[in-house]
Amino acid sequence: PGAMSAPVAARHRPGRTKVDIDASLDAPERFTVLTEEYMARRHVELKDRCSLCWHAHPLCVCRHLRPLVLRRPVTTAIFMHPREYGNAADSSKLLLLALPGSRLFVFGVREDEAALAALLSEHPRAALLYPGDEAVPVLSAPPFDLLVAIDGTWRQARALRRRMHELAPSLPQVCLSGPGPATATAFSRPRSHPDRLSTTEAVAVALWEHGEDAGVVEGLAAMVAANTAALRPRAGDAVHQSVHP
Repeated sequence: PGAMSAPVAARHRPGRTKVDIDASLDAPERFTVLTEEYMARRHVELKDRCSLCWHAHPLCVCRHLRPLVLRRPVTTAIFMHPREYGNAADSSKLLLLALPGSRLFVFGVREDEAALAALLSEHPRAALLYPGDEAVPVLSAPPFDLLVAIDGTWRQARALRRRMHELAPSLPQVCLSGPGPATATAFSRPRSHPDRLSTTEAVAVALWEHGEDAGVVEGLAAMVAANTAALRPRAGDAVHQSVHP
């Protein structure tokens, strides 16, 4: 669990639905049951795609991806909404291939959430990358050795944040100070909201503000560009955005 966790969900739900689940289960437990069933179906659906980049094999972008060397060792943990798993347009899977030791945990999968909680217990200097009144800008925050990044749409992010608070109530929260000159030019892909970053872009900015050099930002930007380019044969120039709130 936790590294390219077992599968996720499909848009349509053949089989059980919420009304079929035992009424004695509370809402979180029902969500967990449905998510784990959804993951199992998603795994089957993805069997004909690259298991790393989630693109169809002819569009695989893995040849464009390479591990990056960090000056300040930081483990990145991605807490992903199940609807994003297996989505070729999602950028966070790039972090698993680019940043040493990065791990993926899926919201609602019991093994993943337990593994994430265990990882947090091993890293007293962990931080959650998420904006809000409680967040301290990365430039002002104490150094961290584990960065947890939430991955989902804006609507999904709120549920992910609530679950993170349940898993680790005292986890410090950090936010970006701003894109900065090194990142404003690096991430030049088209986007529906110019002020919104994908999860990978947000992590790149956070690492840069944490002391990494611009080469890490540029390396991640190149990977995001390659992933975006692989989407165009299927969807014109439309770009799905898993956003970092």
